[in-house]
Amino acid sequence: MARPTRPVDDRPSASPSFPVAGLGPNGDDAARPGIGRDLGAVDQVRALAGLVAQLCVWIGERDGGLIRGRAVERRPRARLCQRQERARPLRLRLGLGGSLAVIVDERQLSAQALERRACLDVGRIEHEAGALEQPLLALQHEPVSTEAALDIGQVHRLSTDEYHRLIEAGGFDEDARVELIDGLLADMSPKTREHENAVAWLADWLTEGVDRGRYQVRVGSPLTLEGSEPEPDVALIPHDAPRPYHPATAAMVIEVSVSSLQRDLARKPSLYAAADVNEYWVVDLDGGRVVMYRYPRGDGYAEVVEVHAAGELVPGGVEIGAAGLDDLLRAAAA
Repeated sequence: MARPTRPVDDRPSASPSFPVAGLGPNGDDAARPGIGRDLGAVDQVRALAGLVAQLCVWIGERDGGLIRGRAVERRPRARLCQRQERARPLRLRLGLGGSLAVIVDERQLSAQALERRACLDVGRIEHEAGALEQPLLALQHEPVSTEAALDIGQVHRLSTDEYHRLIEAGGFDEDARVELIDGLLADMSPKTREHENAVAWLADWLTEGVDRGRYQVRVGSPLTLEGSEPEPDVALIPHDAPRPYHPATAAMVIEVSVSSLQRDLARKPSLYAAADVNEYWVVDLDGGRVVMYRYPRGDGYAEVVEVHAAGELVPGGVEIGAAGLDDLLRAAAA
């Protein structure tokens, strides 16, 4: 035989009747009907459903009240929700330990509430059995950023062919400084005075010292790799390098890092190693150092060397005279 439950009075009134343990008509502890220690899960759900119906009618009549804990306060009409389509259908859920959660859709409210577009914020109930606080009513959804809403696996990655077609169709301004890394467009380091001075010094050093019959020195020129098209600041390209679009490898690549240091140190070594770039340097102007990656092995390098102040820059696989790091840093700061 079904256990008797307290009938719910859904008639409009000046203040709501709360059939919830611990809440009286004035938000005090005077009345404790409804959900309590002696009621089972089914009775709790039934009582709570009646409570929801009363709250919906009452809030519609009170121009969008806000229930928070045991008190009722008023919000200005300008702050009420204006979008019904973002709400979710009515759900009742009984969790472990007797915790109850209810989500109410605006479409479940009375016609009067819909007309006024009352917005329910989050209220809380205190369960007499365990003093558990759980969300009771929720209609207002906080906006989230695109980065938080999208999983990286849902982002479309451009192929190098798609990237080339986009460039050829005039999809970028002439001054746009982006490069394709793993199918994603990434901003490149800004052309600061120190950056451009360092690039010019490195280009002059390589141009004066390498065998021009075997290599070509390129500045800011792309490399077409598998799924990526980075644009290193300085590259030493063998004349016989394969060129699927731009050269697909290099004897030496140098990046002068300003804002791209993490990308240059964490991701690009594996990209260049996979493309059989024999030597990759990262010039960290702020740190006063050069990080040298040598001898590619699969997706990494067999040797990593750091050169600091007063050290010498000596290429490992290209016949060229050594240069002083202090000379490079002075030229960058000039």
